[in-house]
Amino acid sequence: MKRRLNSKSYQNAVNVDNFNKIQLESNSNLLPVGDISNTVNAADQFNKERQVSPFYRISGAITPMFTNVLFNTTGTSSWKSFNDILFRDATFPSNGINIDDEEDLTYYESIEKHLKEDDGWYGYLDPDLTKDAICKWIDMEPSRELFNLSSLDKNWELVITYPAEAVTSIDEIDVINGGLRGIRIISSDSIVIGGRNMTIFSTPIKHGLSNGDYVKLKSFLDGNNADIVDKIYKVTKLGKINGDSTEYYFSVDIPTSMVLKDSSRMVRVYNGKESLYYYRNFKRVKTRANDFMTTNDYEIYPLAFSQSIYEDKINQFVINEDIDVSNLVDNLGRPISELYVTIIKTDSNDRFTEIKSGISIPYNISGTSTSIPDIRRITDGGSSHYPLEFNITIENKSFFGDIVEYNPLELKEKILGEVYHRFNTPNRIAGGDVPDPNFVVGENIPLGIRQEGYMYKPHHKIKIREFSTYIEQGTSSTYNMPTYKTDLKDGRFIWRDLLDIGYSDMNEDFLDYPFLNGTHYLNQDIQFPLKRQDPFGLYNLRYINQPSDIPGILMDDRLLTKNSEDVC
Repeated sequence: MKRRLNSKSYQNAVNVDNFNKIQLESNSNLLPVGDISNTVNAADQFNKERQVSPFYRISGAITPMFTNVLFNTTGTSSWKSFNDILFRDATFPSNGINIDDEEDLTYYESIEKHLKEDDGWYGYLDPDLTKDAICKWIDMEPSRELFNLSSLDKNWELVITYPAEAVTSIDEIDVINGGLRGIRIISSDSIVIGGRNMTIFSTPIKHGLSNGDYVKLKSFLDGNNADIVDKIYKVTKLGKINGDSTEYYFSVDIPTSMVLKDSSRMVRVYNGKESLYYYRNFKRVKTRANDFMTTNDYEIYPLAFSQSIYEDKINQFVINEDIDVSNLVDNLGRPISELYVTIIKTDSNDRFTEIKSGISIPYNISGTSTSIPDIRRITDGGSSHYPLEFNITIENKSFFGDIVEYNPLELKEKILGEVYHRFNTPNRIAGGDVPDPNFVVGENIPLGIRQEGYMYKPHHKIKIREFSTYIEQGTSSTYNMPTYKTDLKDGRFIWRDLLDIGYSDMNEDFLDYPFLNGTHYLNQDIQFPLKRQDPFGLYNLRYINQPSDIPGILMDDRLLTKNSEDVC
């Protein structure tokens, strides 16, 4: 409503207050007053949201232990080769034109003088005195820059994976398959235990047995050449006669010598039920943004003021996209309980060979069969063992992760063998030669085809949930059984409950990690050593002709054990 002020009517008019009575009417009624308030327990609401959230933000630190001990044998743009004038011209001042046969160094002498090692890195002090910076350290190829985790050229790639599939058989590979289910047995011998003649066996992967367990032996020949099939025996001893290698040797009470066949197998038996053995195949996880994690979903950068005791730079990695585990199940159909940080070596612009995978097996365990993918014997040619995978890159949708045992009555997976990756440099497997150091015209020094390469563990576990230590049992009328229950085929079902985050049932260490804004936050420290395949030449991979690869140094056992009757 508008009213005209008196002062607007004529010059001497005075404004006065006016009052009007206005009646407000409505055809609608107010909402009835009720109990619309509620008391919320903040801790209970936090825990409820925490248990159901499928989103994870992952970060961590990678502590490398790298070396270039398996360096190239011929010259590159940065390494002029020890046959170069700069390395062999020992006169002062060096003429830089030719080599004096009488005064200058031979090829071997130049290696002895110039090759140096510093915290695992092999290189030399630049002998060119004409340069502005003298005595500059130069890495042999491959240089440490080619192993740098945070390089812009991406020497390493990273992805988050989870165990998605079980694979029981792989062509050309004979560790847990080969017509009969079970772990392959690679050696059999007689042993005396407690005055009794028994038989000791070995396996290429961990057998997963304990003293007193029962094991079924399949496909053997006894002294009468009769097949011994499906016989169950009790394990009487683990390890060799001296107690070494308990995870790979076991003995049973069989007095006669057992003759192996290629199909000889062992299977652990628990309460009459045979264990299952299979490879786990790791697949990329999905994120909130994509069905699969991509190579743009993470960053790796140097961690400030951090390095290992060997002066390798520690790096931080961060997954920029939230990992989404909703609707994901593992190879047993259970909710995801573990993730893996999978690290893959790149070829660094053709400076390294393709990546191959195999099983990490201790020295002198795997026998000689090329169908056993011993990572220490897989090479780029010749009589190499057959690998699990060829030409592995970050573009792969899945990766072999490990070999596990699973017993349907125990409902637990036991890791028996871990997958490792290996690579070499094209320069080492190409071989080559240099002119004879003693100046014999027309004769060369062969630098050899050097098959020994590097190996590393690519998959590093992050535990996100725990299963109960107790096995639950129910029938078809039991309410709220999980979908991943195991049917015993006699009207009973068994399963292990998935525990709440932060809850423990008999476990000293339980999972408890931060939760904020609907997302779980995990931080993982990864120890990442780069190892040699055959540093001691046990598999004839190390090049031993001159100039040879640097030999490894065996460490003595520093543990001294005395019997109780020893008084000194």
